[in-house]
Amino acid sequence: MAEQHRQTKDYFWYVIIFGTTGAALTATLVALLANPEGLSYGLFSVFPHLYYFPIIIVSYLYPRRGVIFSVLLGGAYLFLLYAFALGNPDVLAAGTVHFYVFVTVGFIASSLSGKLQESEAKFRDITENSPLGIYLTEKGKFRYVNPRFAEIHGYGPDELPGRKGLENLIHPEDWQVMREQFHKLDAGEEKAFKALVRTITKDGRTLWAEILGSRISYQNRPAYMGTLMDVTELKQTRDALAESEARLRTLIASIGAGVLVIDPSSHLVTDVNPAAAAMIGAPKEEIVGKVCHRFICPVEEGHCPVTDIGETVDHAERVLLQADGNQRAIIKTVVSVNLGGKPYLLETFLDISERQKAEVALRESEKRYRTLFDSASDAIFIQDLSGHFLEVNRAACEQLGYTREEFLGMDPRDIEAPPFKGLLMDWLDEVKNGGFLEMMRGGRSTFDTIHVRKDGSYVPVEISCRFIEFDNQPALLLIARDITERRRMESIRALLASIVQSSEEAIVSTELDGTVVSWNPGAEAIYGFSEAEMKGQPLSRIVPPELHHEMIDVLDRLAHGERIQHYETVRLRKDGSRVEVSLSVAQLKDANGQVIGTSTIARDITQRKEAERALLAFINEAALRLRHPVEIVHDQLKEMQQQVATGEVTPEDIRILLSVQIKNTEQIIENLNYLNRAILQGKTDIPDSHRRYLTR
Repeated sequence: MAEQHRQTKDYFWYVIIFGTTGAALTATLVALLANPEGLSYGLFSVFPHLYYFPIIIVSYLYPRRGVIFSVLLGGAYLFLLYAFALGNPDVLAAGTVHFYVFVTVGFIASSLSGKLQESEAKFRDITENSPLGIYLTEKGKFRYVNPRFAEIHGYGPDELPGRKGLENLIHPEDWQVMREQFHKLDAGEEKAFKALVRTITKDGRTLWAEILGSRISYQNRPAYMGTLMDVTELKQTRDALAESEARLRTLIASIGAGVLVIDPSSHLVTDVNPAAAAMIGAPKEEIVGKVCHRFICPVEEGHCPVTDIGETVDHAERVLLQADGNQRAIIKTVVSVNLGGKPYLLETFLDISERQKAEVALRESEKRYRTLFDSASDAIFIQDLSGHFLEVNRAACEQLGYTREEFLGMDPRDIEAPPFKGLLMDWLDEVKNGGFLEMMRGGRSTFDTIHVRKDGSYVPVEISCRFIEFDNQPALLLIARDITERRRMESIRALLASIVQSSEEAIVSTELDGTVVSWNPGAEAIYGFSEAEMKGQPLSRIVPPELHHEMIDVLDRLAHGERIQHYETVRLRKDGSRVEVSLSVAQLKDANGQVIGTSTIARDITQRKEAERALLAFINEAALRLRHPVEIVHDQLKEMQQQVATGEVTPEDIRILLSVQIKNTEQIIENLNYLNRAILQGKTDIPDSHRRYLTR
């Protein structure tokens, strides 16, 4: 496009040059043909001036060809004069003078134009190759921008002049700043300005630019000319630096270490962070400007360990002099730094007085740890990640029969029973290949295994393991609990559970508030409710309403430690019918002896009660049936007693009467034996407490 524009411009000037040249020659020819004498008068003062236009134009545009063109054009002028005014010496003399004037004008114009173009070339070379963007704007439009200016904003060299202005490139939020700068230039308040603004590129990107500008006169009209520099990266660097400095200041202000900046020549404190001020015990204002060795360091003037003696203070234990005169133990580091082009001493220190106390406490803690470690009832092992034991406690030695020294030369595989040998190391490999970090953050794993004692006997153990740090290295802590007794108790509990499940008696456990916790199959058979129906329900669900007071009485007796045995009562079945039961109720206690609920064993005594009632009815009926014969015997014996007393009967009569009564009593005894046999044969569920009254 630039080449096309240049060609169009050249065509324009070619037309002007040929037009003015043709006009001058045509006017001269017409004048000579019309009146050659006129060239010496009015025409003489007019037509020669027409030749100045093409000469000056050619000399300006083409300085090297200006003189040649003026000679050729002057020669054409003389040719016309000599061809048409040969007989007029005055015209020829004047024409000759004009020829020399034409050549002189061409020479002067070419010389001036050459210098001007040389100057323009230098200026253009400077502007075209300038690393800065250069602009000229007038009436809100660019009149000129150099390639760098266009390149910064992604435009071609000819896309901005005459089409866009600064307002089209400046970010809308920053344009007001530029307007104010231009107003100040127009008002004469400033001769030039510099502003940092955002500009928008052709593709919509936002840049940071530093714009300089001043007011000039362009073609006798006010305009603005200046430079633009892309400072996006510089601003980003400055912003990053400012942010870094801010973070550094925040870091120094927030760190727990004391920081002092000291002038090495005067030993004056120039800056102090809050931590240092707190350790010294004085506000920053009272520390800055003070001589360090009189206020902070206890050494005398002229004996500074760093500047006077030349010591290197790097993590050295020193003493900090506080504002109240006390001294505090610190670890100090002093380094030389350059701040703003000036050397300083940067002194950092940490308060170790608490650390020293902590070290003493740590030693005491280690003693307590060793005491607790060795007095623990469970076996404790510490091993490295390769499997070697690093430490064991006394319980481990007693449990397996090895000495501590023997353990330190062993690994877990040496104490694992054959079916479990290598189990721990395999688990450790899986953890290291998978969730090692999670385990290091506090994860724990528990599993059962079997250890082998030194004598070859086995001991079941529960292993609880977790990762810890031991001697600054990751390690595995193993706690092995002997679960022999637990296994025995588990077997007993399993046996008891089997008995409960297989028992025909109803065995029910409840919480203290009467909520059912367990409900065995015997309870399902007696009451008709399933375990799912009763678990979590109140036990009062199977108690008749009129007997609810019994539960309160039973709980009160249990609270006083009484054990309820063979308590006979009535309960409700699921179908609403009643069942007579004999209850045994006892407290349930946890491992600590705390009462946590009740246990009730119920036996269905419905059939027994029915048998007892039938027996009583049968005995009552039998008693009524035997009463009459017994009364007869009683009455006859009484009558015999009276007759004997009055002497009305003889011994023979007495004998006969007694024989009769003996037979009557034998019949009664036989009837009772029959009753006894009938009861024993027909009522097999009569309890022993009643059965003993029916046998002889």
